[in-house]
Amino acid sequence: MNFFQRRKILRSTSVDDLVPVRVHGHTLVDGRVVILSPKFKSKWMHNLFPSTAAMFYRIKLDELGSISWECISGEKTVNEISLEVQNVMKERGIDTADAEKRVSKFMSLLYDWRYITFRQILASGN
Repeated sequence: MNFFQRRKILRSTSVDDLVPVRVHGHTLVDGRVVILSPKFKSKWMHNLFPSTAAMFYRIKLDELGSISWECISGEKTVNEISLEVQNVMKERGIDTADAEKRVSKFMSLLYDWRYITFRQILASGN
């Protein structure tokens, strides 16, 4: 699917109604999520670097990012994720004033950086 087809789908759908799907794996370090993004797309480059440490970029997320990433299941909409993040933040005593806006922006950034995609794009023929 090309850029224009993806953009048409994203423009016709509200951000809150999109269903994010993870593209990359992750690990937990000190209770925070670290996204593992492959450095190389081709297999022959992976053969040159047999060490797993050299094969991935490690993107460390903050507390809000970690909570949001863990909520991405491929089943929940961005709106449901932001409500869940707000509940977790309330339990931890963190200010939830702009949580919904921050989660929407975070999902947008994750999509721009290609760490996630949306089920609506996958369903239309990725």
